[in-house]
Amino acid sequence: MSKVADAIKAIIDREGLGYLDTDAYSVYTELLENKAADGKTARMILIALLAGAHRQKKRDASSLSSFIQQECGLSASNADDISGILAELLSADNRKEWKDNAEKGFREFCDNEWSYELYSSAEWNSRGRHMDCSCTVNMDIAVDEADALHKALEKLLSKNPFTTADEIYRFIKSKLQKKLDDDFEEYCDVDDYYPPYVEEEYGDICNDAINDFCADYGLKLLSFDYEGDEDY
Repeated sequence: MSKVADAIKAIIDREGLGYLDTDAYSVYTELLENKAADGKTARMILIALLAGAHRQKKRDASSLSSFIQQECGLSASNADDISGILAELLSADNRKEWKDNAEKGFREFCDNEWSYELYSSAEWNSRGRHMDCSCTVNMDIAVDEADALHKALEKLLSKNPFTTADEIYRFIKSKLQKKLDDDFEEYCDVDDYYPPYVEEEYGDICNDAINDFCADYGLKLLSFDYEGDEDY
C-alpha cells in the first residue's frame, strides 16, 4: 500500500473504522503530523472522508473517483489520486482483517484473570474532631458472564471494536475506582457523631460493594484483600 493508505490503516487499526466518520479532522491532522501526506493530499482526503467516500458500496478506484468528483468537486486527476489511496485502504484483505479483529480485545479480556490494586481516602469531621481515613484494596477478577460484560461495554465497543484488552482493563479499573471512592466517602460521612471504623468494619462493606459492581458488569471476584487506616 502507499504511505498514505498505510498511515490511515494504522489509525483504523487503533481507533476503529467509525473513527473516519467521527474524527475525520483528527485523521487529517495525524497525516500531517506523521508526514504521511503533504498538505494538499491530506486536505483532499479530509474532504473525501467528510463526503463519505469510504462508506460507498463500490470500492474500486474508478467508482470512488466518480463519487469524489461529483461530491467533492475535485478534478479527475486529483480524484483519481485520492480514490487510488482509498481503494488500497478498503481492499478485501484489509476489510477481512478488520472483521477478524473486531472485538478481539474483548475476547482476550474474557479469557483471562485480572488483578487490580485500588486506593481511596476520605475525611471524617465532626464537632471539631477530625480523622483521615484511607484504604487499599487488592483483588483478582475474572469474567463470569460475557454477555453482561459486553452490554456494560456496549458504548466503548461500538465506538471502537478494536479496543484492546488492556484498554478494557483500564476502563474497568476507572469504574472500580469510582465505585470505591463513592462508597468509601459515603461510609466515612454517614455518622456525624461516631467516627468510622475503617480498619475493622469497612472491609466487609467494601467487599459487598465490589461484589455488587462485579454483578453489574458480569464479573466475579476471585480474591479480595483489604487494608484500612485511621489517623486522628
